[in-house]
Amino acid sequence: MWKPIAAAASMGLLIVGAVADGPGRLVPLLPPPDGPWPETGTFSAFLCDEKPSVWRACQVRESVPLTDGEKAAIEVALAAMPEVTGFRFETREEAFANLKKERETGIGVDVASRAVLDTMDASDMPESYRGELGPGDWRAAMDRLENLPGVSNVSANLDSFWEGKADAVVAMCPRKVSGIPACEARGRATESEEQAVSGRIRRLPGVEKLYFANWMRALREFQHSSWKPIGSVAERSLAPDAFYVKLADPSTYPQVEEALTGMAGVAFVKRLTMP
Repeated sequence: MWKPIAAAASMGLLIVGAVADGPGRLVPLLPPPDGPWPETGTFSAFLCDEKPSVWRACQVRESVPLTDGEKAAIEVALAAMPEVTGFRFETREEAFANLKKERETGIGVDVASRAVLDTMDASDMPESYRGELGPGDWRAAMDRLENLPGVSNVSANLDSFWEGKADAVVAMCPRKVSGIPACEARGRATESEEQAVSGRIRRLPGVEKLYFANWMRALREFQHSSWKPIGSVAERSLAPDAFYVKLADPSTYPQVEEALTGMAGVAFVKRLTMP
């Protein structure tokens, strides 16, 4: 039922026009590429410490930090997982330094998230094991990892489908809002709002390619890369329509963020690659 409707909406945007990028040159609004789909990714296994925790695995420990023996057991388990191609221990200080680097580069961080990061320090960061994933049943491996003593929770994803294909994402408001200030008290972005955003991107200099991925495509990408698949109607309603922008010069991303942040229907603008 939804596929013809979503396809018609996508075609409506594709028909809107082309992207102006210099005298006499037009860059069309494209559907997402067919592939390739990533088979590698990364994970983080966060550890319990002496602080009160929202994670049940840590609550039962009554704020007792990990012993060296428990950390060694986690390392043995990681080394035995064929899906884990490499891993390393990360201290609180290293975690905070990496967070500051993300804050400074802006990769994967929207404007609202940066304000939260500015209030944090190293004491807010947990110790963790971080590593790389290869092909295989990585979801089952991460499930085993999360159930090891001393592990509070695990975050794992395959690499982004858009790596190497786009430098910025402009996500539109989804049907259901979950912690997105720009989308509070409203529903999914309308077609006219999406056309307005498309029109503004068309007027930006240096746009090499522009893709439009509707919410059904977003679901497909989430299902492919996420450790815990999206299944409920509530979760599916969080999927946004989005524009993906490939820039001739990735260092011009700030111009994209400035031009599009705050437009009606825009949930957030994020950088995807280093300049």
